[in-house]
Amino acid sequence: MKTSLGIWAFGNMATRFNAGGYKPELSGVSTATKIRTAVDGLGDLIDDYEFHYPQELAPANLAEVQQALAGHGIYCVCSGLHLDSRFGKGAFCSPDDATRLRRSA
Repeated sequence: MKTSLGIWAFGNMATRFNAGGYKPELSGVSTATKIRTAVDGLGDLIDDYEFHYPQELAPANLAEVQQALAGHGIYCVCSGLHLDSRFGKGAFCSPDDATRLRRSA
């Protein structure tokens, strides 16, 4: 059995209950910095890490993130539409007609 951790937990962690985030001072911290914090603090308790694409992991920061992982792996990469402000009220259930009908460009 392996353990994995979603790196979003090491940021400001905004939720519908606290839209400003639980640690607003961490807004804007890079994914690689969050990974270093997690790896330094958790060591071998976590095998691999989870990311959202393209907000937390994308081609532009992949090499830096892999270096910060210090031998740990990337367990999964999830779509991150819920992190896109256009879909803050949902995609399929958005009250905005244009958002619900949005097509890939």
